[in-house]
Amino acid sequence: MKMLQILTVLTLVFLGSVISYYTGTNGWIVLGWYLLLLVVVILFLKNNGTNLRDVFLIKPRILLKSLLYVPILYLALLLVGLFFPQTDVAQGSLMINAQMILALTFVGPLAEEVTFRVYFQDLIRKKFGINATIVFSSLFFALLHPVNVFPQAFVIAVFLGSLRETYGSVTPSVLIHCLNNTIALMFNVLT
Repeated sequence: MKMLQILTVLTLVFLGSVISYYTGTNGWIVLGWYLLLLVVVILFLKNNGTNLRDVFLIKPRILLKSLLYVPILYLALLLVGLFFPQTDVAQGSLMINAQMILALTFVGPLAEEVTFRVYFQDLIRKKFGINATIVFSSLFFALLHPVNVFPQAFVIAVFLGSLRETYGSVTPSVLIHCLNNTIALMFNVLT
């Protein structure tokens, strides 16, 4: 049963990459896929006995504290950008509409954080230590993003995975992922 769950989530994740690549301009399809992934992963987490209250625990102090790390994240991304300059392969191919904005700035980050920082990190942590868990889940996360943003996606994933391991809740990671995607979307629209 557990293996079937893992295969289902892996299939959905890989399917999402294919869907995003081939229908990336259709906001409804991207939004629908993210919602499907989120619902399936949450159902599997509940089925596996995960306490969702603990996973989504909101402590204002922790949220504010985690926001203080954002400048460190962007400094790290700046340094990574010096060694791995980001190419604009997909520039202009994104059709911005309400569904796409919702998918990229809220539903997508929420679904990705629940999938990678909760489901996969908890799964990997059962076999490996915390550092290996963060690295493996971050590699997996980065591999499912476009090649031109792989180094940046990996750095962000390590940062978000570390937040999840530090605070136990995925809420700070979701907040920062939403913030990052919103900034990236605004930058994409304005340039």
